[in-house]
Amino acid sequence: MYFHNLKFDGSFLVDYAVRNGILKECLIDGNSGMWYFVKVQLDIVCEFRDTLKKFPQSSINDIARIFNIQGKTDKPDFEKYRPNNYKPTKEEIEYCKQDSHIIAVAMKHELDKGNTSLTLATDCFKDLKSRIIYDKWYPRIDVKIDTWLRPALRGGYTYLKPEYKGIEINDIWVHDENSEYPYVTSYKPLPYWLPFQVEEPEPEQLYVVKFKSEFELRKGFVPTIELKYNFRYGHTEYVTESKGETEICLTSVDYELFKKHYKLDYEIDNEYIAFNSKVGICKPYVDYWYLEKVIAKLEKKDYEYWISKIRNNNSWGKLTTNPEHTNLIPYLDNDDAISYNRVNSVGNPLYLPHGLFVTAWARWDLITEIQNNYDIFIYGDTDSIHTLGKPKFLKQTKDLFVDLELVEILEKYGKMDKLDDYVLGAWKQEGWHDYKIFPRGKYLKSKMYLHADENYRPFREFENPLTGKLSDVRLTQDDLLRSEIKAVGMTDEIKEKITWDNFNVGSKFDGMLKKNSVKGGCLLRKTDYTIK
Repeated sequence: MYFHNLKFDGSFLVDYAVRNGILKECLIDGNSGMWYFVKVQLDIVCEFRDTLKKFPQSSINDIARIFNIQGKTDKPDFEKYRPNNYKPTKEEIEYCKQDSHIIAVAMKHELDKGNTSLTLATDCFKDLKSRIIYDKWYPRIDVKIDTWLRPALRGGYTYLKPEYKGIEINDIWVHDENSEYPYVTSYKPLPYWLPFQVEEPEPEQLYVVKFKSEFELRKGFVPTIELKYNFRYGHTEYVTESKGETEICLTSVDYELFKKHYKLDYEIDNEYIAFNSKVGICKPYVDYWYLEKVIAKLEKKDYEYWISKIRNNNSWGKLTTNPEHTNLIPYLDNDDAISYNRVNSVGNPLYLPHGLFVTAWARWDLITEIQNNYDIFIYGDTDSIHTLGKPKFLKQTKDLFVDLELVEILEKYGKMDKLDDYVLGAWKQEGWHDYKIFPRGKYLKSKMYLHADENYRPFREFENPLTGKLSDVRLTQDDLLRSEIKAVGMTDEIKEKITWDNFNVGSKFDGMLKKNSVKGGCLLRKTDYTIK
């Protein structure tokens, strides 16, 4: 059985199961807070899973669009007082049935396709193993080696140039890299087989290095490293200057950037773990799903586009799974409330080095282009660069490999004049309908910005998920918000209230729902959302 967002519905289930002695097992990650499954013992064991792990960051309406399922009717008034023994109306029951129907259709489709794993990441991993000779390249590595390497694991590079924080910016160019992670997976050297210790790595060899140093950022360069494992530094801040002697762990790709962007006072106690490397091990997998994505985009097939994009962008994630787990085990405490014991365990690592260098090469790809355009650079995020004026890219589309099958597809659909939009790894210009350049922009911090027209109206529209019809205002509950308002943690309801003038640090908006644990499960209470 499935819930969409088990963390919410599961709180009621766990409360009842613990109080009645029928809880058999659950998997709740103690670090991320994610709920994966809950098992209860009735006449048989019933397992409840989370469809949010199969469709990450997707609402019910998103899933309805992906699978072309009829959406929901108008939402009932959930703030209405309902006493004990309240009997739901037909409309309320129908609304819940429609939610269930959308998830049921989507899950049946995925199960029929053989996507039976607990999470989408595991489905992607299994698919990868079916398309390459996986065991030839990626053995399991020792837990101690995994622990030594893990501080070198970092995510996408996201950085706002400080002088542009909170001010009005005009005429902004935005470029995205086509399928950045699949591109580096296909065309950059990546590790294979077992890692090994070396005194000094050979030229061009991939390795991870640990060393101690004091350093400061060079003038005219963007910072490149975060030090999340060191309490002296902010967890989400890029370091411009060391606070005394600092131990750092970097991939060789990040290490080269580090030496270029920072002035080192000294560097001592270097230790290296190196790898064999090869280009293109996973290229057959990438090629298959990338061509599927291009065809789906050209033919406007929502599900095919979604699954092909997901497959390519998530194939490496499972390999980086931390073998050190903390599971939360619910129990009834002395205050008659549900509390959780933390139980730690250590599993078997997969192949962390692959993820280390896929993400490192992606950062290298973006940071080198940012640095090449430093004078006009505003903001970068994972695979996109925002500039004041047209950027000069080091990596030109004409220099990239263009698959013959891709050429045939583009010729068939008359898109050969749009190579920048389709070639793997190419930089394509982004815009808003007829706007190729954004007239106005305001950036508050990383992942918090908006783009607007000449009259300071934020770019925002609503799309009917079934007809594709666009409108400047919400016409139905099902309409999907599309906007150039980017803000971590901000709901669509809040984004509809955003204007140019109120998009500022410190602005408060009502209507944000916050989950509160209570006896019996949880409640959603309205609270304010504050831009910080």
